[in-house]
Amino acid sequence: MIVGLILSGTGFDTLTKAVTKNGFEDWAALAALGTKGFDTYVEGGAATVDKALKGISFAYNGMPLIFLAISIVLFAFFHLERDLKQLRVENGFNEDGTLRESK
Repeated sequence: MIVGLILSGTGFDTLTKAVTKNGFEDWAALAALGTKGFDTYVEGGAATVDKALKGISFAYNGMPLIFLAISIVLFAFFHLERDLKQLRVENGFNEDGTLRESK
């Protein structure tokens, strides 16, 4: 969903409309016309194409890096091994998960 919002916000929809409404088979056919083709067929011209390409780059390169950084920070506060040992002892097991022998 976030990727879709980024792409829509940066003009990707405008590029898609330019390809479909003007009878191009794919992006390559429009791109082959260069800046002159973008200015002719794309609303906003080459500036929209540049903005959309930056949005695509951010969505597929920047967003994963942001989520990776968030994950690393969260993992710094998440102590699975310590908490798991504590839960095992509280529930009648040894720290390693084996059954505690009755005395």
